[in-house]
Amino acid sequence: MKSLLSLLTVFLLVMLPFAAMAQDATQKADHILTNGKFYTVEAQAPNAEAVAIRNGRFLAVGSLDEVSVHKGDDTTMIDLEGKFVMPGFIDAHTHPIRSQLFIDVDLELPVDRATSP
Repeated sequence: MKSLLSLLTVFLLVMLPFAAMAQDATQKADHILTNGKFYTVEAQAPNAEAVAIRNGRFLAVGSLDEVSVHKGDDTTMIDLEGKFVMPGFIDAHTHPIRSQLFIDVDLELPVDRATSP
């Protein structure tokens, strides 16, 4: 009985990733970007032809055939016309005092001289 339970556990652990992959194939993308030069930063597959995006996250990255299975009736198709795409980190905040040192920005509040003491 113990060996049967162990065998069943191993089987489930081996099959679980395949079940997750099968579920992903049924999900439809919000956007599919095609005809781009996608740099993936993956040593095994450094380039891709297309990407599928759902809820702001990558759903699929690969060939057009691999990604197209995620196309639904409401999927927006975007042709990148050969443009290069690579992952990046964007930090969109600044520290106002420090940023004034690098850019000519006036941080003073407007003061009405007639009413100010």
